[in-house]
Amino acid sequence: GETICRRGVHEDCMYMVVSGRVEEFISGRRIMLVEGQGFAEEAVLDDSPCSCTVRALERTRLLALDRHDFQALMEREPHWKAEIEAALNARRFQGRA
Repeated sequence: GETICRRGVHEDCMYMVVSGRVEEFISGRRIMLVEGQGFAEEAVLDDSPCSCTVRALERTRLLALDRHDFQALMEREPHWKAEIEAALNARRFQGRA
């Protein structure tokens, strides 16, 4: 499958899976992400490099959300930021388990 983002590279947006499946490689582990799940959140949360490599497993549609759009969304829906941070931290922890 096509590589969407690579660990250690600064992305300019985060992605949400609209359809299809992707696999995220983090700390030597593979995590499957499906419709409604996101990745590369670091790009919009704190401008840090991507903590994982993500590859499409099949034909996949993604929604890209850049930092500007993310900030505007967080002004309208501030509780989402905490949810996104929690999901990112859970996947980081899962990758270390």
